[in-house]
Amino acid sequence: MTPIKALAAALPTPPKLTKSIRNLLMTNQQKLTYREQLKAKMAADSRQLETLVTRREQLRRECLEAKNRAEGLARSAETYPSKQGEADAEQQRFERLNADLEHVQTQIDDLQRNIDSDKAALAAFCVEVTAAEIVDQQNDILTDEQKANDWKRLIAEQQTIIDAAQGLEDTAAPLKKQRGQLQAEAATGIDHGKKLAALETEITKAEQADIAANQVRIDLAGKATETKAALEDMLASLNRSIVVKRHNQVLLQDSLLDQWALEALGKYQAAAKQVADSLHTMAAIDSVIATLGIRHRSGVLPEAQSAQQIVLPGIGDLPKNPAGLFLRTMTGITDEASREALLNRLKAQGIEV
Repeated sequence: MTPIKALAAALPTPPKLTKSIRNLLMTNQQKLTYREQLKAKMAADSRQLETLVTRREQLRRECLEAKNRAEGLARSAETYPSKQGEADAEQQRFERLNADLEHVQTQIDDLQRNIDSDKAALAAFCVEVTAAEIVDQQNDILTDEQKANDWKRLIAEQQTIIDAAQGLEDTAAPLKKQRGQLQAEAATGIDHGKKLAALETEITKAEQADIAANQVRIDLAGKATETKAALEDMLASLNRSIVVKRHNQVLLQDSLLDQWALEALGKYQAAAKQVADSLHTMAAIDSVIATLGIRHRSGVLPEAQSAQQIVLPGIGDLPKNPAGLFLRTMTGITDEASREALLNRLKAQGIEV
């Protein structure tokens, strides 16, 4: 299952809903994830397509060589029948190569259709992000990060319990050392029978006490080990989720800034058009003034109108704005449309020029 189909299948929607309806039901984060998956799929398909195209060209050359060789051997077989077996083998090789070529071409056609379909889906991609949505995502990440810190603290506590079990109680050790000393003296002839008997009793009591105390630590360490492992799994899963949410946060921020950029571009285009229209209108007024013969020099634009230029920055590479507003150089010379608009404006006032 492709990442796109897997994402769509995960949505809580009935199976018969159309893709357009499913798209409406997707959250912005799901849409942005879908877009990134779509880009990755297109890149992978494009790489595979390049490999297949290279393979196709190789097969074409091999097919042509095999075909020419098979035809040559077939002609030779007409004169030398012993060549017939070699001719048949080469013909079979040509047919195998040709079948491989057809299979590769089918794969290329399928891939190209997939790429074209994904390009269309990407071109139609639309998401409207709000600042509130980004803030909610930030708060969600902060909550997860705090939870991660809490779990790290709990893991450290479990490790402390585990470490404590490494030093087991052994209160019988000094008593055993003392017993060894008494046994050594007894070997030399000193009678320590009563002392050794009493000491044995103390050692037995100490060993029993150590076993009980140590078992408690061992049991606690065992439970702590299980708890620590579970917490570490939970933390690893949470950290992976945080990484994904941070990535989605960047996508949301990028989309919001892209929206603002398009808004600013629209304002810029409107202002640039107003500048151009105003300049042409002023030039038209000067032109009509000069035509009337009142004066040859305008009081609005400089005398050397043809040298008066306004250059507007070129903008055209923003998303959804392939045309954009490219570099425009305008002069103070009027155009026919602006002159006609001015004459119509005068006529509307009842003034004939």
